[in-house]
Amino acid sequence: MPYERDVDERYYYWCPKWYWPFAVCSRTRRVHQWCYRFRWYKETGYGFIKNYEGCEGETLYSWWGPCFFCFGSTYWQYPGFESFEMCFNSPRSNSGKCAG
Repeated sequence: MPYERDVDERYYYWCPKWYWPFAVCSRTRRVHQWCYRFRWYKETGYGFIKNYEGCEGETLYSWWGPCFFCFGSTYWQYPGFESFEMCFNSPRSNSGKCAG
């Protein structure tokens, strides 16, 4: 079951100065995130789009995202750990059940 929390996120932006036109500044903002504890996580690339899947408990979550020239599949699981945490700015969609 996902849980929600607020975290402080640092982001960088271009802020030219009169003495240094290539200056980069940073700010911190508070964002609301949805966090999941996945037992395994899989990425599959199809060129310019990528499919992501993660198993939390017995629930399978899947979503799509952009990528550039990505092909193939990567499977993430950490032996010795029951689960690992991943947080997102929006909730992930439920895709049914997973078999561990």
